[in-house]
Amino acid sequence: MSNLQTQEQQRAQFALDWMKQQAKKTETEQNEIKSWSSQFPIMIHTNGFGPACAFFKSRQNVEGARELYNHLKDWLAKALPSLVNNADLMDVVTRCDQQQYRLMQAEAQAYLQWVKQLAKAYLKGDETNNGGGA
Repeated sequence: MSNLQTQEQQRAQFALDWMKQQAKKTETEQNEIKSWSSQFPIMIHTNGFGPACAFFKSRQNVEGARELYNHLKDWLAKALPSLVNNADLMDVVTRCDQQQYRLMQAEAQAYLQWVKQLAKAYLKGDETNNGGGA
């Protein structure tokens, strides 16, 4: 079935499946995911893909940030398997060429827009509260 879906539909479905899992968590956990989901695409736009990933990687002790970072890596591994695969995302970001970097950044931005919108639709909480993370 995925062969008949557009890339945009595949992004939406992957994000929706994950968001439905997040909606089963506590309201505090949902609030954190919602907040970080709102922040990640803005950070990519403002600071660039590499610095935004480094920031989220540095927040691995914050559950919502860690989950979102790992989820983005899972999506990129699915969408760009020859590039990301099972490698550490920061390794890929720092070793890829300019074209690959731009491809990952564009894919991450497109995907995270779905995550952000679905978080607003499915999760409880206020996305302006960062859950104590940033």
